[in-house]
Amino acid sequence: LHTLLVSLFKREVKTVRRGNKVASRENYVRDCLGMWFIASSDKQSAETTSKAIDGFLTKSRNMITAMPARDFEALKKAMKDALKVPPKNLDTENDKLWKEISTFELMFDRSTQYIAALDKITKADFEQYFDDLFFGESASRLDIQFIGDTHMLDMQNAMKGRFGSLFGKNM
Repeated sequence: LHTLLVSLFKREVKTVRRGNKVASRENYVRDCLGMWFIASSDKQSAETTSKAIDGFLTKSRNMITAMPARDFEALKKAMKDALKVPPKNLDTENDKLWKEISTFELMFDRSTQYIAALDKITKADFEQYFDDLFFGESASRLDIQFIGDTHMLDMQNAMKGRFGSLFGKNM
């Protein structure tokens, strides 16, 4: 999932909204998949950037739902081909092995297992997984926004619009 989303994220949030710096990564903590998406801009407020990420997730959801079965199968094949590529050097292989050791998973044949798992994944499974991860009842999200003086007024107005009278008077 992350392999697909990272390229879409860079294209959507960085290219469409000029000036954004973007990054994305997946991580596993205690067998829970997490993904983070970062977008920063000196030209737009944090609220605008946060809305861009929301728009990206909604657009991705619609794209995945509308994806033809043949495109989904082509995506799976491309992922399998990428997983079959051996590490380019000892440093890359070392990183891969230490990831297994440091997480206590010790699944040294992870690529082979992922290739086998890809054969079993249907488009419906993929759509459901995406919805559960980002929009489901148990989905969690943490937004951290850093605001400079340039965009402070924009942020105050956005917070007043979102929270009304609950918004602090001292800000």
